[in-house]
Amino acid sequence: MGLLYLYKIYGKHHSTSLMPSLQILEHVLNLLDQESDLLQAKPTAMISETDYVAYIWLPLFRKLFHAGTKIQIKTGETTFPFSTASKQQLYPGASNVTGFKIDLQFVVHQGGLEFDVCSVEACCNSANDDKIIADEGKLNREVKDDLDAMMSLVQYGSRACTAWGVQIMGPSCLIFSLHLSDQGLYIALPHFDIMLPRSTAELIKFEQIMVDLLTFHREVLKSVNFVMEHLISNKQLKSLNLPKAQMTSATQDSSPQRDTWYTPPKGTASRQPVRLVSAVPQSLNAKLLSIACEESMAILQKKATGVDLVADEFGWAFDGKVWQNLNLGISMPHNPYENNV
Repeated sequence: MGLLYLYKIYGKHHSTSLMPSLQILEHVLNLLDQESDLLQAKPTAMISETDYVAYIWLPLFRKLFHAGTKIQIKTGETTFPFSTASKQQLYPGASNVTGFKIDLQFVVHQGGLEFDVCSVEACCNSANDDKIIADEGKLNREVKDDLDAMMSLVQYGSRACTAWGVQIMGPSCLIFSLHLSDQGLYIALPHFDIMLPRSTAELIKFEQIMVDLLTFHREVLKSVNFVMEHLISNKQLKSLNLPKAQMTSATQDSSPQRDTWYTPPKGTASRQPVRLVSAVPQSLNAKLLSIACEESMAILQKKATGVDLVADEFGWAFDGKVWQNLNLGISMPHNPYENNV
């Protein structure tokens, strides 16, 4: 009945912005009708991660990011040239170096270059599946490469761009964004935790699911626009698809960016990138020094008096003769909490 109603109103909304939402709803209804086992928490049949991608998520994302969005969705564990070039820099003597193999890529093409704006990893629907944990670490590094490549368009001088990641777990997925802080810390922010309806009774949740998907669509297009705008004004980054010798480093000395660690090629020992750890913020350095000074002052006071003093919340302690403030390093003969006129 729901499908018949959708087909009836398709003509009215065919050329409107509502059409992708209707097509995704049609897709979900078809899944409930024909592939309902895929949507269950405990399916009755053996289902592979490829099944979840091929039957559920790839059709859904292709309807959400249609041809007019300038996004190509690549499948089949494809690689990102930027990732391969960066891995070649980490293992310069290795042969047959290949970057991350990604389940799904949202790719923007321009002038012979390709940029990922979103990477996707998928695993089966299992609470005990260790692959979920492994995929999370791998996906974070894939999205980091996406962000680094986008920032290379502005010579690493701007951090006003965002890369996206999607971790698929059977009929559910977690959508997050990745950002770079001034201290070289890559911050993953979860946005949407989407669970597709498992029955017609759960279709009441579809409205919020669609709101989340459309918000994701809008934000990803901002990343697409960032890439397109800067590609037009920056012609020098054809190095993304060139050998490592011509590859511009993703982590210049003046940049807060950090290198990515990659699993070593076969027969090669693992190497740790030179610039791997984020810088310590100056404010944190100052705080640590302040704490160290306070602790040193307290130790000196204790040694000077020979008394194991216990200070109150304001730092005051009485050694039997005078009142001392262990934080400020001062003393007075009278009780600081009493008025002495």
